[in-house]
Amino acid sequence: MVDHYVHSLVVSNAYQPSDRQVLRDLARCMVDERLTDQKKEIVVLLSMGFTQSDTVSYTHLTLPTI
Repeated sequence: MVDHYVHSLVVSNAYQPSDRQVLRDLARCMVDERLTDQKKEIVVLLSMGFTQSDTVSYTHLTLPTI
């Protein structure tokens, strides 16, 4: 899921190999946020246009968790 989001981000922004530093900075931001895998999945789903209800159905979490 996160790999799909990152791939979409790279493609949509037309990053090139010369943008290596930009990609490293993005990766550092993701690590620095110290998000759990579950939170990363939720962020990715919401950024892909899933509603909170869709995210609950997909992840089998409860709405207050989202």
